[in-house]
Amino acid sequence: MENKVILLAKLIMVLLMLLLLQLPISFIKNYTQNNLIHDSLTITLFSPEHKTAQSRTIIDTRPAEKLAYYQSSFTMIDNASVFIGLSLGFLLLLDLIKGYNLVFSKYLLIGAGLVVFYLLLLSLSTLSLSFKVAYFSCVTIALLIFLLYLFHSLNTLSLGLIYTLSLLVLYSFAYYFMLVQHVYITFVISGLVFLLLIVVCLVLSQKSKPKKVILTAVDKIG
Repeated sequence: MENKVILLAKLIMVLLMLLLLQLPISFIKNYTQNNLIHDSLTITLFSPEHKTAQSRTIIDTRPAEKLAYYQSSFTMIDNASVFIGLSLGFLLLLDLIKGYNLVFSKYLLIGAGLVVFYLLLLSLSTLSLSFKVAYFSCVTIALLIFLLYLFHSLNTLSLGLIYTLSLLVLYSFAYYFMLVQHVYITFVISGLVFLLLIVVCLVLSQKSKPKKVILTAVDKIG
């Protein structure tokens, strides 16, 4: 009964956190959408056919590459809620299976870190980087932060490694299915299947541990 209450409380906590994180996500989304509209209008209105000094200046400062960058960013941010939901849900399952008893503040900091990833992705738009390079640079920075934070707060490397490596696969799935294949539902299904496989492996490993302990104890008695 107590475990069910804890599960329900943490599930409600994660859902409330997702609602809370909608505010910064919507802000980032609106900012990206405004930049996307602005750059689209700029390139449309000041096309190369208009050979004026003003058009040449705007085209030089707002190239088509930046428009493509904002388009890719908007695609990722538009589906940020699902990605963050999968990430926090997986952290909740790890918490329950491994028994780390993570408090609300740790979930909140991880959720905030997932939002910061999108802010960092937008900030790199000012540099002359392709979206692919900027995206995986942000992924590397975010995962290193998560790994160091979980290791420092829990004094264990196993949860940090499992979580960050799983997120790396999710980030790769998101890039491939959303930006290369443009199949959103495939990302959701593949992400859920992947996380489910990890959870099943963890559950099976947890169940196999007591048997090893019993066999060891019997050997010692014998």
